[in-house]
Amino acid sequence: MALISPNEDRAVVRKFPKGFIHDRLIRIVYEDSRHQLYFLPDKGHLFRSDLSLMHFEEVKRTPIDDKNLQFIIEDNEGWLWIGTNNGLYRYDKGKKWMSFGVVDGLPTSIFLGCVPRKEENGILWFGSSQGVFCTTHEKMKKKQPTPYRVQVVEVCVDNNTFLPVSLTGKNEYVVNIPSFEKLTISFSGFSYIYPEFVAYEYQLDGNGWNKLEGKSELPFYDLSSGKHELKIRRANDADSVTSIVLYRHTVWKGWMSVFIVLVILFGIYGVIHWRMKSRKEGKAQSVEETPLKLAESSVEELHTREEESEQEENMQEDEDLSSDKYKYCRMSEEDCRLLSEQLDSLMNEKRLYMNPKLKIADLAEALHIPSYKLSYLFSQYLDHTFYDYVNDFRIIEFKRLIEKGEHKSYSLNALMEKCGFMSRSSFFRHFKKHTGMTPNEYINSLEK
Repeated sequence: MALISPNEDRAVVRKFPKGFIHDRLIRIVYEDSRHQLYFLPDKGHLFRSDLSLMHFEEVKRTPIDDKNLQFIIEDNEGWLWIGTNNGLYRYDKGKKWMSFGVVDGLPTSIFLGCVPRKEENGILWFGSSQGVFCTTHEKMKKKQPTPYRVQVVEVCVDNNTFLPVSLTGKNEYVVNIPSFEKLTISFSGFSYIYPEFVAYEYQLDGNGWNKLEGKSELPFYDLSSGKHELKIRRANDADSVTSIVLYRHTVWKGWMSVFIVLVILFGIYGVIHWRMKSRKEGKAQSVEETPLKLAESSVEELHTREEESEQEENMQEDEDLSSDKYKYCRMSEEDCRLLSEQLDSLMNEKRLYMNPKLKIADLAEALHIPSYKLSYLFSQYLDHTFYDYVNDFRIIEFKRLIEKGEHKSYSLNALMEKCGFMSRSSFFRHFKKHTGMTPNEYINSLEK
């Protein structure tokens, strides 16, 4: 960006103060009725300055921070209208913002870089991805907020258990939560529009507002024990806030936990009994070493059981596909190659791997072949288990979403489920096996 000197009729590029926006790509420079200059950069925050260029600032912490700014125009009331790639906003030049979207009757939320126009009577004309439309300023400035706050619809644990929800005060819910692997909170803003156009914001324990678009539910996987406060509101609508107080209690889960407790109790009893017996026999040194050995033995036994359990889960398909079962299966190498190509094409076109409950019988039905032929293909030709084959597609889908930048809008757990994984541990294990790094390490490597 450069200044035009009226006396010398030439461009001057070195007379900008330090910290100004002149060294960035600017789409639009707009002067309002107060002779304030507003700069719309190609990337970054809205920027404003006086005509002397000595007093300027970036306008930060606003609803348009992460959006591409397309145009700006001032209405008859002195408010600024700013179009973005995802919504239309009205700004009083101070701290008040009003957002407009599909729910307000706009044909689209995607605006183009067309210069808007204002008629003498105050009507504004805008260009969008759905064409040109106008809005009557007198009606839009009287926009009334939706009279409903966000309401909790249901709270679900592990996709099948619904918890009772208590409404204790004005728009405050209380939920007591047992032990869980996945907690899902569903809600509604009563805006009566398609879910893909819905935009919410949520805050957990006061840690800043996070955006949620196209969904009306929040999944949680690693919520710690104790009290948590979740706040949900419609995007840029502070009057629609609803609070949800979550109490998570620590509960031992499963017979394995009970077994571990019993082992520890019997171990403690055995140690005490042994120490008393050893004291009588004068074997103090042996008594001191015994607890450590028992503890090491218990830890080793627990690790062994965990590894065996994990191995059984991953290798169950391989055991079912032992070579003895296929001695009567007549498939040539050419048959296997053609079937492998058909299977890859089916997975890429239909994206069946996104079904978290996909089974080998489902693939066989889609290919119109018996299941044992697919089993033979995996075991004897591909040398790959069914689950490893499907999870490889899921990992590739996850990497594709990361490269699109989806991780900036969705949590890691949400993306994992979107790719077809149900288990967080299984996802991390297969991702490390596929790429040699953890998901976070992979994301960081792309952002460098």
